[in-house]
Amino acid sequence: MLDYSQRKVVMKMKKKISILCSISLAVITAIAPVDNTKFFSTKKVDKSSLVSKEKKKVVEEKMPKNKKSTETVEENNGETEEFVEEKMPSSNETEDKNMEKNNYSRAENTATNDIAQNNAVNSVPTPAQVQQRRPQTEWEKLGITEYEYNNTPANSSDEINFKNIAECQSEANRINQRGRAEKKNFVANYGYTPGAYVDVAGCWVKIWVDGVKYKYSQFVSAGF
Repeated sequence: MLDYSQRKVVMKMKKKISILCSISLAVITAIAPVDNTKFFSTKKVDKSSLVSKEKKKVVEEKMPKNKKSTETVEENNGETEEFVEEKMPSSNETEDKNMEKNNYSRAENTATNDIAQNNAVNSVPTPAQVQQRRPQTEWEKLGITEYEYNNTPANSSDEINFKNIAECQSEANRINQRGRAEKKNFVANYGYTPGAYVDVAGCWVKIWVDGVKYKYSQFVSAGF
């Protein structure tokens, strides 16, 4: 027989065991609905996947044959991999692409030729451009003609009777010979005429008739 203190300890142990059993039962009861929900949700996912497969099959049957076909393969881990099958281009598509390429090449060549022709035309200098490129002459710089540059005396009163000094000498000798032959008092002389723009513009002839000096132009005009 147990004494009073031992019975008291046993009663406490029974009470603890009863409480533990109640707690265990409550836990098991709480976990059971969760498992059922998970089970039913899994069933729903399977149904939805079947519906999606049916829809995909219908879509593939309705796709045109010349479009890209898609094949889906399910792996063990539940992931899907998509393969795309390329259709070979038809002969008409190949001809169209070749024609488009040839047209582009012809257009590019035409544009290149046009640019080359425009550059060639633009490279031909105009008379005004040639005039600008050519260095200016001395008379062009002065704004006068070439004749004025070479035949303008330094003194406006001087004459240029002949261009070459030999011609002036020959004319002076002729006048002197005539005076002696006609017994006239003619004395002709000659010399160089300085130029306004050149050192020598020509030569002059001057005649003295009875001691009066005449320029060559005056002598000829007087009829001597």
